[in-house]
Amino acid sequence: MRIQLEEIIDSNPSSYVGIAGAAAGGDIIFHEILIKLGVSSQLYLAYPKEEYKEKSVSYAGNNWIKRYDNLTQFLPVYILDRVDNEFDNIWEQTNLWMFEEAIKSGKSNFTLLALWDGKTGDGKGGTSHMISIAKEIGAKVKIIDINQV
Repeated sequence: MRIQLEEIIDSNPSSYVGIAGAAAGGDIIFHEILIKLGVSSQLYLAYPKEEYKEKSVSYAGNNWIKRYDNLTQFLPVYILDRVDNEFDNIWEQTNLWMFEEAIKSGKSNFTLLALWDGKTGDGKGGTSHMISIAKEIGAKVKIIDINQV
């Protein structure tokens, strides 16, 4: 993932902002790499910090919990403050919320970097859904095939 982020950033880290959740795995690694590269990064959580940790981090063990806690202390944290029943699930709503925030800087500046296995069975709020939305709005999309890492 570091190589793909370096390609996107292209020697100008101050002009980028990383936006992602903070789930164990790819989300946390994404933020940690951006910090090392000197890129601003922001956490967008579907639930308040402790509830998010319970739902999306704790299952993975103490190492991920420590890494999550570190990020939530170090980076700006935004928590979804509205639940809209028009969405199938809160993850769909959170993905669209992150898209809205990213689009504010202009579609031409928006690149979705996705860790994905190529499967479409994750439904609305999943990776496949996020990739299709990014393509619909004309954002750049870079996919890291998790089957090849």
